[in-house]
Amino acid sequence: MYYALVKPFADVFGPSPVVLRLPSAVAAGVVTTATVMLAWTLAGRRTAWLAGVLIATMPVVLGGATEARSPMLVAAVVTLASGFLVIGMRRGGWWWLAYGVALTAIAALSLVALTIIAAHALTIAWSRSSRTVWTRWVGVVALVVALVAPLVVIGAGQSAQISWIPPLTPVRFVGTFAAAAWFDEAIIVGALTWMAILAGLVPLRSLVEQPPLVLLALPWLIVPGVCLALVSWIATPVFAPRYLAFCAPAAAMLAATGLVRLPRAARILLLGAIVVSCGFVAVEQRGRFAQESSDWKAAASRLESSATEGDAVVFVPDGGEPRSPRRALEAYPSEFERLRDVGIVSSAQESDAMWGRGADLSTSADELRASGRSWALVARGRVNSVDRANELFAREGLRATLAWSGPSTFLFRLTPLE
Repeated sequence: MYYALVKPFADVFGPSPVVLRLPSAVAAGVVTTATVMLAWTLAGRRTAWLAGVLIATMPVVLGGATEARSPMLVAAVVTLASGFLVIGMRRGGWWWLAYGVALTAIAALSLVALTIIAAHALTIAWSRSSRTVWTRWVGVVALVVALVAPLVVIGAGQSAQISWIPPLTPVRFVGTFAAAAWFDEAIIVGALTWMAILAGLVPLRSLVEQPPLVLLALPWLIVPGVCLALVSWIATPVFAPRYLAFCAPAAAMLAATGLVRLPRAARILLLGAIVVSCGFVAVEQRGRFAQESSDWKAAASRLESSATEGDAVVFVPDGGEPRSPRRALEAYPSEFERLRDVGIVSSAQESDAMWGRGADLSTSADELRASGRSWALVARGRVNSVDRANELFAREGLRATLAWSGPSTFLFRLTPLE
C-alpha cells in the first residue's frame, strides 16, 4: 500500500529518493504530533512535551523518516487509532466510526499491525469499561474484520514473501524489546529508555488502579510483540523488529511518565542522556552505508562509470533472493541501461513476484566468456572473500578482477581465462 500511495507522486515528480521518502517523513511528523496530543489528553502537558521529545529523537522514528518503507505510516495510523479509541471510550458517538476507519487503514498498510486490536482489548478490560463501551468496540472490530477478511486471506497466500524471517529464539525476542525494535539496536539508548519506563512503572503498587496513560500504552508496547512471538512459535516466523515500529509512541509515553516521576535533576540528566545517545545513533544512521549496510547505489554507480556499451553483467546469487545484487538493477535501472543482463530468467513483473530472478552462473558462463569483458555483482553473504570469488569464476573459465567492494557487495570485472 505504501508504494501505491507513492506512485502518483513518483509519476508526476519522478522516482527520486526525496519523492519516495517524503511520505515517511510526513508520517514521522504525524507520529510525533499525535503522540504529544495523546499524552496530553491522558497525562497532561508536562508528560506530553517529554513524550514529544522522546518520540522525535527515537532512533526508529529518525531512521524511519528517511526510508521508502511503510513503518512510519503504519505508526501514524496506529497512533491515531489509539487516540480515537480513547476519545470513543470517553465520549462515544462518531469517534467509534473514526476508530473503525483507522483500523481498516491499518489493515491495508500492514496486517501485522492489526495486533494492536488485541492491545486495545486489554486496555478496555483493564480500564473496567462499561458494557456500552465493550458493545461498541466489539461491533466496530467485527465490522472491520469482515471488511478486511479477503485481504487477510490474500496476505496469507503470499506468506512466502516473508520467508526470509528466521525462527524466533528467546534471545532474539528479548533483544527486540531491549534495543532492536525502537532503538536501532543501540543498547545504550535502549537501556536508558527502559530506565525511564521502569521509573514510571515501579511505583505503581496496584495492577488495577493505573493512570490512563499506562492503561493504554503498556498493552500497546507489549501485546503486539507477544502476539507475533506466539504466531512465530506455533505456526510460521513473522517476528521481525521493524514490524513493531508502530509501538514506539507507547515506549515514548511510558518513558515520559517515568521522567515526570523523577526529581528534577534526575529527570534532566536522564532525558539529556537519552537525547544525546539518540544523536549519536542519528549520525550513524546517516552514514553512507547505514541502512542495513546497503551499498547497491554505490555499486551501481561504480559499474556505470566503469562499464562500456554492450558489456554483460551477472548477479551472484540470482535465484530471487531478497538480498541478491539484482536488487541494485531493480532499484537503479538507469545505471544498467548500457549493459546486457545475460542471466535474466524473469523480471518481477513477468513472474508476478516481488523480485526478479536469473539463472545460475554456470548457465551464463558461455555468454560471459564470449563477451570478452563482463561484470559481476556478488553478494558478500555468498562469497565472503576475493579468493573465494576467484575460485567460483575460475570453475567457469573466467578470471575475476576486483573493481570495487562495499560492506555487502563485490564488483568484479570478468575476462576469459587464457
